[in-house]
Amino acid sequence: MHVIARLFFAIVLAAAQAAQAGEFSVSPLRLELGGAVRSGAVTVRNEDKVALMFQVEGLSWRQDESGQDVYEPAPELVFFPRLLKLEPGHEAVIRIGTRQTLVPLEKAYRLFIEELAAPGGDEATAHQVKFLVRFGAPVFVRPVQPAHKLALEAFDASAGQARWTLRNEGTRHERFSHIRLRGQDAAGAELFSRELPDRYLLAGHSRRATLEIPPDHCGRLARLTLEVLTDKSEVRREIAFGAPPCP
Repeated sequence: MHVIARLFFAIVLAAAQAAQAGEFSVSPLRLELGGAVRSGAVTVRNEDKVALMFQVEGLSWRQDESGQDVYEPAPELVFFPRLLKLEPGHEAVIRIGTRQTLVPLEKAYRLFIEELAAPGGDEATAHQVKFLVRFGAPVFVRPVQPAHKLALEAFDASAGQARWTLRNEGTRHERFSHIRLRGQDAAGAELFSRELPDRYLLAGHSRRATLEIPPDHCGRLARLTLEVLTDKSEVRREIAFGAPPCP
C-alpha cells in the first residue's frame, strides 16, 4: 500500500522577498529495487490551489562516522522526468531505475524532489533558481543475500557524557524506532530518559554517538541503560557505576 505523506511547509527564503512553500504529496515515501525489480515509480501530486514546479535529482547516499549524510553523483541511477510543472489537483509519475540490481551490499540513494520558487520580480533575481522544499525519498537496492546484524560497541560514560558506537554489520539498512538512554539511581528509580532522533544506519556503516548526562542527576546516577530498537533488530546494554561518572 502506498502511503501518502502530505508535506506542509512554510520556509522563509534568504532573499529580498519571502516565499511560501506549496502543498503537495509524495507516494510512496521510499522505494526498494533489486533482483527482478529493476525500476519503480514515485507519484507527486499538487494539493495546492496554484501551479507548482519541481526539480528532481537522484544521488548516491552514504554516512560518515558522525552520522552525517553524504550525497554524491550516481551515474548508475536513471530517473525521469527531471523537471515537473503541476497544475492544481494534477499529479505526475517519476520513474526511477538502476543499472546495478545484483549487489552484495545494499546500495542506498535519495531521490530529491525540490519545489522551485517562482522567478523573482526584479531583473537582479529573475534568473535565480530558489528552492522552497527539498524532500528526499530513500531508494534502496536490495543485496543478493539480505542479512541484519546490528552491533553496539564501546558503550561507556565519563566526564558527564555517555558514549557508544553502533555498527551495521549486516547487508541491509537498519531503520530506527528509537535509541533511548535511561539513567537510574541506586534504588532503581528512573532519573532521566533521553532519545536520539536518528532514522537510518546504512549497511556497512558505523556511527559514534555522545549524549550529555543531565548535570542535576549525575551525582545520583548508579546505572545507565541503552536501548536500540529498529524495524529488524534490538540491542540493550547496561552500565553500573561504583562512583557517578561526573566531571
